[in-house]
Parts: sequence; structure tokens; C-alpha cells
Amino acid sequence: MAIASIAVLGGCSNEPAGPPKSPYEVLQAKISKEAVTAMTRADYGKTYSRLGARQFDNANALMPWAAIAAAESDQCNRVELVAVSDKATRKELQWFVDCANKERFQIKQAQAEAARGKYDPAASPEAKQAAQQVGKAEPKSARWKDFNMATAMTSCTTLVRSAMLNQGSFDTAWSYDSEKNDDTGIVTIQQDFEAQNGFGGTISSRYHCEIDTKLAGRVTKLKIREPDGWRNLI
Repeated sequence: MAIASIAVLGGCSNEPAGPPKSPYEVLQAKISKEAVTAMTRADYGKTYSRLGARQFDNANALMPWAAIAAAESDQCNRVELVAVSDKATRKELQWFVDCANKERFQIKQAQAEAARGKYDPAASPEAKQAAQQVGKAEPKSARWKDFNMATAMTSCTTLVRSAMLNQGSFDTAWSYDSEKNDDTGIVTIQQDFEAQNGFGGTISSRYHCEIDTKLAGRVTKLKIREPDGWRNLI
């Protein structure tokens, strides 16, 4: 009797396993039930005025697909919030999507439409084909995956040093200020420095350097502070 009981508890069930989930169902499971909330004109009057009736309705229709577009990424563990971005216009919609792991995605209209084309059974053959031409969304943090602050600062200080009359006297402060713009990919670095002027005296100044990550980390703007204002080097 005891053996029979053990066999029942530990044996394998003969019940058939449920059907495997579709790719759409897998992605839908990554989206919180509260993440997508349709907008109303009463609550989103300014957005309605900015987008117009057609795009306002389109924004609501595509919002669930914007969530799917973000959920496609392995870097989003769970979609928690989807909302129309301030950058959305009557010509192009955009949403921001926040994930539980603090990653944020900026989903463009083409990406939401591509998600619908790939996973909506009612999508037309043309929509399905167009969807294959749109790349998967990446979080804003992905912009910085190849960025190295030390390398960027070296690029800036090398250019500033080359503009000094006495390059050997160029010396930077140990601290610096920096700012990363997730939207433009521009990194701004400011740092104080000292160097000798042509008369052997010491000058104290500051440089302002901008680096564009879209251009392989190239310095696109460089200026130094002088007594009468900023002087552009680049």
C-alpha cells in the first residue's frame, strides 16, 4: 500500500501537456496588465490638440503594439508603462516604454506598426513584408554600450593641449562635469585646467567639449573659456 502511494505521488502524469505558447503570447506575458491604458480626449486634451483626431486614435490603436515592440528586446524584463511621448507629432507617433528593470525604450510609429505586422493575424501581406524591414527596438541605454568616458576625455584634453602655446604645462583638474543626452547621443564634458601663457604666467581656464556617439565618438564642438568669453576651437 505504501509503495502504491509513492508511485502515485512521484509518478509521471499521463495528461497531455498544453499547446506551446505562440511568439505573441510569450511577448504578451511580459506586459503588465496595467501598462497599456487608452487615452481619452477629456483626460488628454493637450495631446489630442497636438496630434489631431486621426493620430490620437492611431496612438491608442498602436499603443499595445508599442508595448510588444519593447517586449521583443531581451533587455526589457517586463513592460510596466506605455505612454505617448512629447515627441509624437501628427506626422510620426512615438511612445516611451518603461520596463521593470529600469530600461526605457523610445518606440517610433514604424516600430509599433512593424510589431503589429509581425504578430497580428489580421495583418495584410504587405504589412507583414514591411515589418521585416524594421529593426528591433533597443533601450536608450544601448546608445552607451560602446562609449568609454576615459577615451572621450582623452580626445578632449588632447585637442585642448594641442591649442596651448606651452603644451607641456597643460594640466587638468582631477574632477570634471559630464552630461549624456539619451536622445541625441551627445556627451558634454567640462573640466578646469591650467597652462602657461606666452609670458610664462599661469592661466586658469575651462574647456567645454561635445562628443557625438553617432559619429564614432568624434569631438564635434570644443571651446575654452578666456577672459573675454568662450573661444571656439572646433
